[in-house]
Amino acid sequence: RSSRCRIIVANHHTIFDGFILWWVCGATTASKIEVKKIPIGGRIANAFQTVWIDRFTHDGRMDAIEQILQHANNPALPPLLIFPQGVCSSIGTITTFKKGAFLA
Repeated sequence: RSSRCRIIVANHHTIFDGFILWWVCGATTASKIEVKKIPIGGRIANAFQTVWIDRFTHDGRMDAIEQILQHANNPALPPLLIFPQGVCSSIGTITTFKKGAFLA
């Protein structure tokens, strides 16, 4: 088993966090599926092997858990960057963490 980091967990304050950590760590991200609809951002995220998460359906959340576990267990893939709050939080408070980052 590789000793290389498989999951990176970080706080999310700006829209630039994912890009900065991708640049520094070479990680791909887990992202809400709504980002896929952003004209340029969605295409860029697809190119970066983003793990898409449908937060609004039970099946989507269960699929996200499975994708995260598969990604974490595949050393051929880059590390996976997860923001456990699930959203940008610039109001200075911590919102509820989603469990996906802590399953792997």
